[in-house]
Amino acid sequence: MVSNSRKNLIYSLVLVVLIGAVYLYRNREAGPVEKQNNSPLSGWVNFSGQTMGASYQVKFKTNRNENFQSKIDSIFTRVTLAFSSYEVNSEVNRFNLNDSLASPSADFLDMLVFSKDLNSKTFGAFEPTQKPLENLWEFSKNGPFRKDSTEIAFVMPSVGIQKVNVSDTLIRKSNSGTLLDFNPSAIGWAIEGVGNYLEKLGISDYWIQIGGQIRAHGLNERGELWKAGIRYPNPGSGEAKEGALALENKTISPAGNWEAFYLNDSTRISFTLDPRTGMPVRHGLLAAWAINANSKKADALAEVLMILGPREAMKMDSMDTDLEMILIYNEKGSPFKIYASPEIKPYLSFPIE
Repeated sequence: MVSNSRKNLIYSLVLVVLIGAVYLYRNREAGPVEKQNNSPLSGWVNFSGQTMGASYQVKFKTNRNENFQSKIDSIFTRVTLAFSSYEVNSEVNRFNLNDSLASPSADFLDMLVFSKDLNSKTFGAFEPTQKPLENLWEFSKNGPFRKDSTEIAFVMPSVGIQKVNVSDTLIRKSNSGTLLDFNPSAIGWAIEGVGNYLEKLGISDYWIQIGGQIRAHGLNERGELWKAGIRYPNPGSGEAKEGALALENKTISPAGNWEAFYLNDSTRISFTLDPRTGMPVRHGLLAAWAINANSKKADALAEVLMILGPREAMKMDSMDTDLEMILIYNEKGSPFKIYASPEIKPYLSFPIE
């Protein structure tokens, strides 16, 4: 008879062989196990963080075993060091403090050239030196009021990007009261930099978002166009609804807020200052989205639309073939109205008359 100890040994050996056989069979059927996020097998990389006072998300498809986050973060850092007023040692803060800046970075020079050009094309509506005017005003639900006794006429001579003299080696003010503020444009600069970097790597399917600004290229994980959320009012009731715009290799940049306004003679007015007059705007444009292939341009033009108002914005739409827009506005005693460029209406999830 076989002893119990010998039987136990035989049973143990048989069990080990069976376990090994099952393991080999399952691995043969399942194939290699996919790694998470940034492996060439999963294809999609997705990470997020904070930059320039806002949250960001970057998502893209790649066949490389690398997520490039450190390089992308370095782009954000470079833009912050050039343009952020919240970074003590940024170039813009050093310029504002010292009235000049020697050996400016390529980013800073490019921003100034871009700003001067857009200021000219928009007849002063795009104005990165309007900070002294903003310091005079405060907005509330009851309307704007002057929080400073200083006369607007006294401040206006310091406003104007053309008062900043630019050369490759030195930037200098012609008026010591002039202050540059690139915070409204810096996010577009950062998104453009990251998008160009990804495309140089051969990456064509990606999503970059900082705050409310989004640049989308190619297709998402489901093989569809990326979709940006649009919160809009029901034109009749004013009830907030959620919609979306499908983006085909474009950037969308928002400005204003149709849910925050004050009333003036039965017209809803946004909390927007016109740098050309130093006074709050008087028209009924409450929110705008600028859509453009260039992230820098989309970011800057969204603010411009809020200054121009609905009629001038629509004229701009008819003249600028590169610019598309969505506007939410009202007129005296009227309900909310929505305007969208004809080219993007097929990409919206909600109808516009």
